[in-house]
Amino acid sequence: MLENELLTKVSAGDEAAFQRLYEMSYGKVFRYLYRMTGSKEMTEDLLVETYTEVWRSAKRFRGEAQVSTWVIGIARNLAMNMFRKKKPELNIDKLSGQIPAGLQEFRDYERTELIKLAIDRLSLKQREVIELVFFKGFKYEDISKIVGVSVNTVKTRVFHAKKELKNILKNMGVEKDDVL
Repeated sequence: MLENELLTKVSAGDEAAFQRLYEMSYGKVFRYLYRMTGSKEMTEDLLVETYTEVWRSAKRFRGEAQVSTWVIGIARNLAMNMFRKKKPELNIDKLSGQIPAGLQEFRDYERTELIKLAIDRLSLKQREVIELVFFKGFKYEDISKIVGVSVNTVKTRVFHAKKELKNILKNMGVEKDDVL
């Protein structure tokens, strides 16, 4: 069943359709919120708020975007409201933890952790577009709807985020060959 059909049923109070919609979109929304917050607890709280709002607002869905884009937009707005109230803490010690056994696995792990650490140092707006474009695979048009800015603004944010990410990695002493 398509997301639009499920949301139509949700707007009529169909709990089974809501459960199915939740199951279809939960993982994507969780990963998006977790990358934004860096906290499992905050992510879980925001998930509850997000799907509560989806249930309440299903009748107001206008169909101008995909349902998943609309749901991510709700999650984003709730996360932004939370950030306005409480600034998240930056955990610089993200490279600690168990090191994988094989050398190649370690290099892959280290590379991934360095990139995550660098992304965490971006501004919230830059981190958001990087997450949506490169980790969630959204098109600029969808991101425009989620974030509530023009497509050109999204393109500009991505451009500046990539430029800033290169600077951050350089300042961390990471060479281009270290992340390729």
